[in-house]
Amino acid sequence: MINLAHTSFWHWTKVVDHTPQNLSIGYWQLSRVYAVAGLGERALYYGDRCLEVSLANEIEPFYIGYAYEALCRANALLEKNDLAKEQYNFAMEYAQLVKVERSKESLIKDLDSIWDNR
Repeated sequence: MINLAHTSFWHWTKVVDHTPQNLSIGYWQLSRVYAVAGLGERALYYGDRCLEVSLANEIEPFYIGYAYEALCRANALLEKNDLAKEQYNFAMEYAQLVKVERSKESLIKDLDSIWDNR
């Protein structure tokens, strides 16, 4: 799973006209697979990259919300609950800016799932 996520990200970086949105998605995916694997520090690293590229390029609120979701999930895994709650709140703020209702619901559902398995 981790190798496939890295391979996917690598391929996106080779696409000549890749966008910051493509990179944001790739970094989020890497963060998520590391979180699923229980590797919080690596999940945090890629979550940071996701937020960095998302904010620097002012991409849509949906993707910035998911960057904060990645950070929240990583910090919850690392038992840094104060940071996780702060990032949860940022993600929820961005979720409210998402215009497509189905996308907003997906983001909120993923955010709420962070503490389901703890």
